[in-house]
Amino acid sequence: VVLRLDFAVAQGTVLVESNLVYGAAVDYTGSNVSLTLDAYYVNGPQTNRPVVILTHGGGFGGGDKGYTPAQGNFYPDMATAFASNGFVAFSINYRL
Repeated sequence: VVLRLDFAVAQGTVLVESNLVYGAAVDYTGSNVSLTLDAYYVNGPQTNRPVVILTHGGGFGGGDKGYTPAQGNFYPDMATAFASNGFVAFSINYRL
């Protein structure tokens, strides 16, 4: 299956809700940390939409759900493209 993402498809503006807490975990120092995600979607009358969850690479040692100098805007741009095509996209951070 090939999915073509095209920014021009959307009728509305992609909304982003940043740093929503979806859980907690203990990090390598023994401290509790909040696990956060950014939600991307187009506001509209459709309520049943497919969901995609974007998880950055980094092997539990690096990476981020948003912009970093190493990965640029890869995950925000990908999440925006999915949202523009009718998906709800969640870009998550996990315990490093």
